[in-house]
Amino acid sequence: MLDGDVTFYVGEETYRAGTGTFVFLPHGVPHSYTFETDVVRMLCIIRAWRVGSALPACSFQRAGLDSDAAIGRR
Repeated sequence: MLDGDVTFYVGEETYRAGTGTFVFLPHGVPHSYTFETDVVRMLCIIRAWRVGSALPACSFQRAGLDSDAAIGRR
């Protein structure tokens, strides 16, 4: 986490992460997150799980906004 606060939901567990926190999301475990502050900056490193596989489509979205407001589409 570079800036801000995010709540991560990993399987049945919940974690609150703030600036300076490292979060690992293991393959095969359902996960999601919620932005808790107006400004969130995070560095995400995603590794494909097998050679030649495509990464699934993903987007980052703030609660209460429609899909056209996804952060990745600004």
